[in-house]
Amino acid sequence: MHEMSIAMSIVEIAEETAREANADKVFKVNVDIGELSGVMSDSVLFCYEACATSEIVAGSELVVNSIEAVASCPSCENSFSPKDRYFLCPGCGGPAGLLQGEELSVRSVELS
Repeated sequence: MHEMSIAMSIVEIAEETAREANADKVFKVNVDIGELSGVMSDSVLFCYEACATSEIVAGSELVVNSIEAVASCPSCENSFSPKDRYFLCPGCGGPAGLLQGEELSVRSVELS
């Protein structure tokens, strides 16, 4: 389960951010997870609770911002939400490029 290693990395980032800011406690961690990232948000939330055991992050909240997949067709300039990995434009049938939806990043760490 790669979600466990992702959760561990999120905890490390939160701890490092708190240390750099000389904060006593992490209150909330906000992350972006794209719907085509291959990461299961529910599993990350579950694993985060299991990993966030150090004094500085224990009890902190992990908030997941789900990023919808959006693709765009360069031929007809149509934007759409792809439902799979084949980015074919529903308007003209041409190949499209993904604009967003593969994100996996820590957006912010709220400290107290």
